[in-house]
Amino acid sequence: MKNANTYLLLSVGFVLVALHWPVTADITLRFEAVKEVTVSTTAGDCTEFDPGRSFRVLCSNGGVSVTVQEYDPLNDVWVDCEDISAVAISNNSSKEIVGTFSSQRCRLKLTTGSDTTVTVVSAE
Repeated sequence: MKNANTYLLLSVGFVLVALHWPVTADITLRFEAVKEVTVSTTAGDCTEFDPGRSFRVLCSNGGVSVTVQEYDPLNDVWVDCEDISAVAISNNSSKEIVGTFSSQRCRLKLTTGSDTTVTVVSAE
């Protein structure tokens, strides 16, 4: 009876962990595959990706880790995370990836399909 109770507790524990852990497949965007990045701020303006000028976009090869930092040349500062309300990424296949922005964590999770999740982390 003791073994049966232990087995039951372990089974329930594994099921709870499996339910809590989301199963997603990440896609990989090479840097050259990023065609355009658009960031909407709370002020309502949008800026497009322009290497070396408005944005710096970094993509890792394992999974997707894209860092989007908006540069303000007038004040020579990076825009704060809470000023960013949305990010859209278009790759070379013209598939647009859009998501909502969480200003508390300065993190954005973008979903392109039921099994594909891209995480965009803004400048902190």
